[in-house]
Order: sequence, then C-alpha cells, then structure tokens
Amino acid sequence: RHEFVVMISGHCIPQSKDWLYELSLPFHKKINSPREIIGVYGRQIPEFDSKALDKRDLWNTFGEEDRLQVRDIFFHNANSIIRRETLIKYPFSEKVTNVEDRLWGKEMITNGYALYYASRAIVYHWHGINHAGDESRADKVVKVLEENQIYTIPEPSFRI
Repeated sequence: RHEFVVMISGHCIPQSKDWLYELSLPFHKKINSPREIIGVYGRQIPEFDSKALDKRDLWNTFGEEDRLQVRDIFFHNANSIIRRETLIKYPFSEKVTNVEDRLWGKEMITNGYALYYASRAIVYHWHGINHAGDESRADKVVKVLEENQIYTIPEPSFRI
C-alpha cells in the first residue's frame, strides 16, 4: 500500500532514531545524478562483541561518505529501501541461495538506473558480510557470482 519497501535484516538494529529518515532521504532530496536513483542502502557497523573478521569486513565495506553509484553494482539489502513499484517490476531473484542483492544491483545498473549509499543510515549488524571467514559460505557466494557473471577475472592484457 505504500510507496517504499524498507528492508532490514533480522541481524540488524538501527543505531539511531533517525535511521529511517536518513535511509529514505536520497529519494526526497535533489541529488545531481545522470540516472534515476532506484535503490538506497545504508551503512552497517559491527556490534561491540562482533568477531574481529566481521568488524574488519564491515568497516572496510561500509565507509563514512555517501556515494552515488552509476557503474558500481554493489547493493546490500540488509539495510535498504526501494520503491514498491520498482520491486514489482524488478524483483529479487528467488533462484539463488545468496547475494540476490548483488544480482539485483547489476540488473539496475545495466538498465540505466543508479544506486545510492547513505552513510548516515546506520545499523548494527551482528555478523560481517563474510560471516567471520566462513569458507563454505564463500564458496556458495562465489559460485552464484560466477554463474551469473557478476564479476569476472579478465585475461592479462600483456605477457611477461
């Protein structure tokens, strides 16, 4: 019934009462963008007792500056907002076991839209994006990314 769909993982807790306002702000303020902003995701920070690998991954992935993305396909739906009509037209894949948000981000960029990272829309996330170095999860993630050609390793452009 509403214009926006907000997603927050069961592993996340908003850091402030302004979290939702900050997350939705890019849809309401004038941002100089050559493309329509189609999805916004916010910053994730570790909890006080998070494992060191999770702290490192969250701090390295989610920076302190807002970012308009017109080529970068990274999107993280654990802390995000998307127009309802967009999700109806471009739903997340239900065929993959994980990183459906990366596949969706690639589809949005490929279709000429922009993504936005809102650094002040902060949530505590219980685990990092790499689940404390869980190698079996990493294998599954890489399999999905490779099968869907999200990231590729280019051939060297020169020989030594």
